[in-house]
Amino acid sequence: MTKTRTLAPLNPINRKEKHMPIVQISMIAGRTPEKKEQLIKKVTDAIVEVLQIPVDKVRIILNEVPKENIGYGGVPLSKLDS
Repeated sequence: MTKTRTLAPLNPINRKEKHMPIVQISMIAGRTPEKKEQLIKKVTDAIVEVLQIPVDKVRIILNEVPKENIGYGGVPLSKLDS
């Protein structure tokens, strides 16, 4: 016999946050590891302060995009920087 699980209705006012926030930041490749570490720390600190959650619940994903994969006005950024 298969058991079915009944989910409690969500009450947005009294519900405690159980899910971790995940922040994805896309940026042009080339920053130093130190700058990326600073960015991760400051974004994490802001989320912890605003959402009032434990620091270990915050996830930050940095997506580094090569200049040839970004276009402004139909022209790759790699060509605009030359």
